[in-house]
Amino acid sequence: MPEKEKTEEEVTAKEDNTTEKPEESLATRINKCISCCNNKRQACFNYLAYSQICPSEEASCIATCNSEGASSSSWSECWSKSEP
Repeated sequence: MPEKEKTEEEVTAKEDNTTEKPEESLATRINKCISCCNNKRQACFNYLAYSQICPSEEASCIATCNSEGASSSSWSECWSKSEP
């Protein structure tokens, strides 16, 4: 029995679904990376009493996350650890 031909809407819907997954995956990875930065900030405050370094390092780490690892940070391992 021949397979029913798909309508244009069905084909488009399937294409739309496949294009969303990489975006969701990227957003998830960025969120994991930012969470790692936040955790490192807490550890930084527990380790260092100097209040200016930790927020600056966290901001740099978050910038690395948002740039998808393109910018550097001393906490750049958060991007590597956030791989799905």
